[in-house]
Amino acid sequence: MAEPRVTLTRGDFLRSAFQIVDSAGLSALTMRALGDRMGVDPTAVYRHFPSRERLIDAMLDAVVQQAAESPNSGDNPRDRVMSVAVNIRRAFRSHPNVTGALATATGDFPSGFMITRMMISALRDLGLRDENLVRMYQTFEGYILGSCVFDTGGYPETFVIRQARYRLIGEPEFTEIATSPENVERVTENAYLDTINSLLDRCEHLVRH
Repeated sequence: MAEPRVTLTRGDFLRSAFQIVDSAGLSALTMRALGDRMGVDPTAVYRHFPSRERLIDAMLDAVVQQAAESPNSGDNPRDRVMSVAVNIRRAFRSHPNVTGALATATGDFPSGFMITRMMISALRDLGLRDENLVRMYQTFEGYILGSCVFDTGGYPETFVIRQARYRLIGEPEFTEIATSPENVERVTENAYLDTINSLLDRCEHLVRH
């Protein structure tokens, strides 16, 4: 007697897509490769995702959702902004080969709007209003997403490459840091937190003046 046919869900295809990208990179993800991995014709993939671009958007949405659902480290607005910044970075580092897609994504993913509203709410609670609110939101968005692409794409090899670059700079301060990729990563992560704190200081300055 034939075994009952298993109905594959959108989530099943997404999980397999992450497995392909995590192990072989974004270039390895094609509708045919995903269908082959799932043991189905590629047309089955298209029933859930009309194009490769929409599939990648769905993957980005899943990563951002992971960040959106992570707990905040505090209740005050400053802590909430910091939590968003840290959680987004952590989520993309868990799938570093997906990060590069941020640069060309269509932006059509609901979790992105969830994160946006969380950030705007926290900035508003800090006291920002009118153009200052929009300007500082855009500053945070640009820095957080840009640094995710630059720092977490290809992780952990990113810091091996940066270690070599630090050595080539030839300045003693950089050579001292370039003793290991882990040391370069530590400095990079501290720089990220320093920048978020500096932007938060700027927000508070705008509110006071």
